[in-house]
Amino acid sequence: MSVYLDYNASAPIDERVLDLMVEVYKNSMGNADSRTHNFGENARSIVENARKQVASLLQVKPDEIFFTSGATESNNIAIQGLKEYAEKSNRKHIITTAIEHKAVLETVKHLESEGFEVDIVFPDLTGRVSEEKILEKVKDNTLLVSVMHVNNETGIIQPVKEIGEKLQERGILFHIDATQSCGKLVEEIRSIKYDMLSFSAHKLMGPQGVGVLVLRKKSYKLPPVKAILYGGQQERGIRPGTIPVALVAGCGKACEIAEFEYRRNIKHSQDLKNELLMVLDESGIQYHFNGEQNYCVPSTLNICIDGVSSEALMISTKQFCGLSYIKNDKHSRLIAYMAKLSGNENLFYTILDGVGLQKKIRMNPYWRKFLLQNFSVIQSWVQYNKAQFLQDRNPGVPGIIYKIYPENEEIRKLDQARDLWKAVADFTGHPIKEIYTGHDIPIETMSIDHFVPRSYVSNDELWNLIPMRRSLNSSKNNRLPSWDEFFGPFARYQFYLYGLIFPEDSSRKSQILISKFERCRKNNINAIWASENLYIPGNSDAQFVNILSHNLKPIYESAQLQGYDTWKININQI
Repeated sequence: MSVYLDYNASAPIDERVLDLMVEVYKNSMGNADSRTHNFGENARSIVENARKQVASLLQVKPDEIFFTSGATESNNIAIQGLKEYAEKSNRKHIITTAIEHKAVLETVKHLESEGFEVDIVFPDLTGRVSEEKILEKVKDNTLLVSVMHVNNETGIIQPVKEIGEKLQERGILFHIDATQSCGKLVEEIRSIKYDMLSFSAHKLMGPQGVGVLVLRKKSYKLPPVKAILYGGQQERGIRPGTIPVALVAGCGKACEIAEFEYRRNIKHSQDLKNELLMVLDESGIQYHFNGEQNYCVPSTLNICIDGVSSEALMISTKQFCGLSYIKNDKHSRLIAYMAKLSGNENLFYTILDGVGLQKKIRMNPYWRKFLLQNFSVIQSWVQYNKAQFLQDRNPGVPGIIYKIYPENEEIRKLDQARDLWKAVADFTGHPIKEIYTGHDIPIETMSIDHFVPRSYVSNDELWNLIPMRRSLNSSKNNRLPSWDEFFGPFARYQFYLYGLIFPEDSSRKSQILISKFERCRKNNINAIWASENLYIPGNSDAQFVNILSHNLKPIYESAQLQGYDTWKININQI
């Protein structure tokens, strides 16, 4: 006899759901969008009844429910469907977590390849992502935050309620993948503030092949989601394609059953979980939980048994028990490689005979060989993660990795910025004036100054560069100019350059200037906010200065906090 336990992957269909679907298949052959005959109207009434059943479970309005092929499609619509709105509103920043389903991670990865900025937050040892870490990533151009409610592997509940409340205050769209919580954490879902929610019917004992996307209205308007497929106007244009009436009916029935029976199901799941843990404890088997159990749903149990390969256990018991294990592709490849080298000896080390302190540990010789052969790669990986760790915990200090591992001075691109400013002087017929003194800068003595010292920013971004006499630049060295005194002239001169590159009158364009600017764009404009918000046609003087100040001032203030002195100009230099 075999036992199926892999409900998080796909739960068995409830017989009551199946009976209804068979009835629909037998007796309702119409297309729900055919309004010219009774068969179509009957199909439509079945779909709308299912929509009400789903809405009742979630306590939302029926017209906020949209049927899809599953949570994967719902996630794609919720995320990709915002693309047009993102481009119009210039909000192309997305925040999600490392523990999301691939339907979310691969979707945001695709958008990242199309110019979107994506921040991924990792969980702590409890298996939960930090509400604070999510909110720390929020910017003025943040479009969307997407967080799963319950992790499909560990069963750990994420702090979506707390996140939703904070995001609503800031007017940022919030999407929840509720595939593992819908029909289980019923009361909690009802209390969450979200804009979009996804789930699949087959996770709550409904049929495979149908899912739901919930789009909550605000001020009578749905979130600005557009269809990602082309076709008809089914589901009010959000999801084109013939509605699978029987599947939708099954989805609605599964939701109806869940609404009335979820409390009993929770108790039953917790009883089974307690019984299984009692058996494990009595057996003497050493095991530990993956994830903090205080945050875990009763329907999921994720454990590791000491000294036992999860994959090997699954394979050896698959004829008796249907389970899932957490598969990390990178780790799997490494294990497979080592197995090829060492036969069946996959363990990193073995413990030899002995008592207490007399026991000895022997490293697998093949692992030792592997580590020695790849030491430089492993060391580099460790150092990179160390730098990334420091950067994540010191967000106000830019370019930590370049401070630990300084760039080769030969690859710096200041010459291109200098050529651009020289071209400005040639084009206008006027000398470049020094913002600190008001003096003309002779071309032969022109150097390029970092408003915030390069030793702190570790980059040569055009928005932080300004022409300056070589002698005065040397005097300024690694010091900060007074913000109150000099940011205004600095910003106005930056806008002066901007106005030459993007003139309102297209007849005043200089191809030489544009050519030199494009060279700088490649090497001296790497910040996303600068390329997408600052150096684009159409900014007014006030808009340009505001964008520049908003992004430069935190860096300036951070440098002050790090101990950078304020530069005082010597009167003799003026």
